[in-house]
Amino acid sequence: MPKGGVPSYVSIFSLLKREKLILVTDTFINSNPTLVEKQQLLMNALQLARLLGIEAPKVAVLAAIEQVNPGIPSTLDAAILAKMGERRQFGKAIVEGPLDIDCALSQVAAGRKGLQSVVTGNVDIYLVPEIDTGQLLAEALVFFGKMQTAGLVMGASKPVILNLPIVAAENRLTEIALACLACRNGGANG
Repeated sequence: MPKGGVPSYVSIFSLLKREKLILVTDTFINSNPTLVEKQQLLMNALQLARLLGIEAPKVAVLAAIEQVNPGIPSTLDAAILAKMGERRQFGKAIVEGPLDIDCALSQVAAGRKGLQSVVTGNVDIYLVPEIDTGQLLAEALVFFGKMQTAGLVMGASKPVILNLPIVAAENRLTEIALACLACRNGGANG
């Protein structure tokens, strides 16, 4: 299935109050990705975001805390990915990390912690540190937040639709449309 990349599942949610889409990755496939794999997961999500018309995605690389702490590997990975973003290795994307969830969701919370960023409070893509966080976040948004979701496996030679229980039957058509859009634009692996 992979064509030189790392497949990942990108979940898409619609924020109805803000008329905005958010993407969360990886929510289903990669258990404990390495830094190199996280780079690919981010590139997969960026590809899907751009297919959806988000030209300069704002990315929150999530970790348990918003400070770099050598004892928490996800903060190191997030800082490295943010530096790569600063150097335009992800194109027009603005990559910020490490961010804990409250800083990612709120500029006010970020400000209280001394963080100033155009990403905080206006995230397009949430890159989670590992699958437990991704799956729990996706399920919380669906079951507690009553949000609709759809998703797609990116990073494979062709887009893949999974039959996941958190995706409502009425959203299957959205997933098929996403897969067709990805195929028309060069597949799920760019």
